Amino acid sequence: MISATIVCALSFAIASQQSLESLISKVDRERAITVSVMVEKLDGEVLFEYEADRSMVLASNTKMFTTAAALIELGEDYRWSTKVYTKGNDVAIIGGGDPSIGKFDDKDLAQLFVTDLLQALRSEGIVNIENLYIDGSLFSEQRHSLWPLEHAEDYFCSPPVALSVNSSCIDVSYEGHGPIFYPSIEASIAVEVYDKPADFLSAWFTDNGAKIWVRLPRKADSAIARYAVPDGIQFFGWWMQDELRAAGIEVKQLVLQAKPQWLEQDILLDYSSASSLGEMIVEINKESNNFVAEMVLKTLGVHQSQAGSYKGGVAAVQAILGEHVDGIEGFSQLDGSGMARSSRENNSASPALICDLLREMCFLPQGVAWFDSLPIGGVDGTIASRFKDEVFQPQRIRAKTGFIYSKQSEDGRGASSLSGYLLLPDNEIAVFSFVVNFYRKVNANSNNRRFKSLQQQFLKQLIQEYRNE
Repeated sequence: MISATIVCALSFAIASQQSLESLISKVDRERAITVSVMVEKLDGEVLFEYEADRSMVLASNTKMFTTAAALIELGEDYRWSTKVYTKGNDVAIIGGGDPSIGKFDDKDLAQLFVTDLLQALRSEGIVNIENLYIDGSLFSEQRHSLWPLEHAEDYFCSPPVALSVNSSCIDVSYEGHGPIFYPSIEASIAVEVYDKPADFLSAWFTDNGAKIWVRLPRKADSAIARYAVPDGIQFFGWWMQDELRAAGIEVKQLVLQAKPQWLEQDILLDYSSASSLGEMIVEINKESNNFVAEMVLKTLGVHQSQAGSYKGGVAAVQAILGEHVDGIEGFSQLDGSGMARSSRENNSASPALICDLLREMCFLPQGVAWFDSLPIGGVDGTIASRFKDEVFQPQRIRAKTGFIYSKQSEDGRGASSLSGYLLLPDNEIAVFSFVVNFYRKVNANSNNRRFKSLQQQFLKQLIQEYRNE
């Protein structure tokens, strides 16, 4: 005789699958839209699946693979090291890939590095520097070759380099008395103000980054804008040179290359990053920070094979996760953030594989920090304004978002994704992945607002049906 528990489970599985499938299939059948969904409990019991084995473009859901591998390999307490060497009147700054030299949550962490550096230089009586070497050789190429060119100056496509300041971005603000920059670089970069104001503050680089143009807004209302710099290493060098000169230390020549073969005894400062890996992974997952994700990916490449490149980082993720997630070879990765894409290559995986990752992380010690780094529905991060309905309380959704779309691509391809953990009404935990791929030039009714609404409607209906059963 079948028990009442099994009957209830079967009843839910059949009724829920039919009802939810109707919701999903209606959209999936539209021209140029593909939907794939998986929901299962931690013990592997499938609550719902719809074409869950399809390989889908992930967008920023890629970050989950990058951050999971980083926590497993390095641990949440890992910190980056930036070293400074001296030889005579020469100084070399050697980048270790620290992503936290900048401003986070209004804390100027860049000045912590500057303060330690100035103290070390003054303790050695160094007031004149003949050659200042800026050594970013630990990481190779700056921007990924498959990042959309249309976003070259957008902050979310800034170059991840081994020596960076402010995430390889410049912040421009205006309060009525001319433009204000962070970091301060006016001594090295020429500033030109466009003579016709506009509705919004804007800026753009010319002369390979040696000049920045600013168009001021008509009204001064504490406007602020952020732009990626053309060359992250060059920008760091200019910033460092300006900071030293402002402190009374003259720099005769800036040299953007690896330091000479000095001895280890010539080290002046070994600076430990102000933020730990665990803190940076919160930044990656909650705020979907592309720059930090790429810095972490390249760091993994260095630790696995001494290859601080996209390719080296991708190989590291595959090797690390391959020890814990079956079928990880089904994950195709190009970069750490999910920005890279083309008509032939993409960051892609099936929702079934994503759920495998989510489930396996629950049983690893590093899974606690990883779970805590995901945005909470209705509370923080990229889903702070979503999942506020009563049905999603208390904090039933912890999930990573993702969205990409390129206007200049041949077919307007894009992706909208949401994957994470769902607290069921009986307080059991389920993992889920809901991914939509689309071609907007073929189907104009393809936009992230629509797909986010579909994701939310699906999860709401699933919770309600589970509760009723």
